[in-house]
Amino acid sequence: IPGGEEPLRLLSGDLARWRRGGTRLAGNAPSVVAECSDKSRLFTRLAELGLPMPWSLTVVDAESFARRTDIPIPCVVKPAKGTGGSAFVTLATTLDEARSAVASLLQHGRTPLVQEYVAEDEGEYTVGSLATPAGDLVGTITLRRMFNARLSVLMRSQAGLISSGYSQGLIDEFPEVRVQVERIARALHNAGPMNVQGRMRAGTFYPFEINPRFSATVILRALAGFNEVNLLLTSRMGATPAVGAIRPG
Repeated sequence: IPGGEEPLRLLSGDLARWRRGGTRLAGNAPSVVAECSDKSRLFTRLAELGLPMPWSLTVVDAESFARRTDIPIPCVVKPAKGTGGSAFVTLATTLDEARSAVASLLQHGRTPLVQEYVAEDEGEYTVGSLATPAGDLVGTITLRRMFNARLSVLMRSQAGLISSGYSQGLIDEFPEVRVQVERIARALHNAGPMNVQGRMRAGTFYPFEINPRFSATVILRALAGFNEVNLLLTSRMGATPAVGAIRPG
């Protein structure tokens, strides 16, 4: 049962080898892992599917990026790969800040992804959507994040707020969020655990992070009555997982 991004990518790379040894991987389909682990590829796919998403741009060259004037400000600059826990993320409030953040990532061998900043006025959500290997939905659970403690805030300024890798908040039904995330998960052919982070704007959910794995909030979800690991293992053993009512809290 891989619990992090790097182990998941490593273990998903050669499923045939594990099967030969009698081991089964409790994770998502390799195709889903590959697509979601590269945010450049992921947001290109979301655009192709016509799903709501923040304006996004993958940058391969600092000079050509510096000549662009269509960048939405404020914007978020982050690596296209390996950003679990909001690592190396910048909230740029000017074009110069965005250009500097892009140049820094490129200098360190990372591919920058630039996205418009979606305000958290209507809420930021972390949503777990679990599916069987055949793509059938098992269930979805939603947490609206709270930022009244420093632990959950990576950076805060007049321009906005970037959340950290630590989730605190309210678990409840939030049907308007859940329905939209389930649509995203189905479109990406989810076949296991998927964690979707995003914000609402004018009633529409805009994802900015999709991880095809268990989230660090699995313990909070289990306390609320949604034990994702148990549900996944139950389905993988050929039984029908029983999803009970979510306990808000």
